[in-house]
Amino acid sequence: MASFGLLNHLVARGGTESPARLARALQVSKGAVTALLKRLEARGLVHLSQDPRDGRAKIIALTPEGRRRRDEAVAALDPLLETFLAALPAPDLAAALPLLRRVRLELNRRRQGG
Repeated sequence: MASFGLLNHLVARGGTESPARLARALQVSKGAVTALLKRLEARGLVHLSQDPRDGRAKIIALTPEGRRRRDEAVAALDPLLETFLAALPAPDLAAALPLLRRVRLELNRRRQGG
């Protein structure tokens, strides 16, 4: 699940991110992200390189294989999502979205220390 979350986040962010931002986004320690990145890099799903603006920092890039594996996972979830959505009336889901957005924004605000 952690691997999927990281790969999915990279897709959402355009394919690259710093380890520190990944840790914040996934709400885990930098050490946990570093360990996960090493495993994903060994599997060819991400590529770590030096940040050209700061030689001490790293940039994480999604590889084509990482994108493919993430897309496969999303496709495998599609039938489950369809079943879930079929069980809930569309107007109920639409009515819940504003509250869910507020919850997400509040969680993000708290996570960022604000």
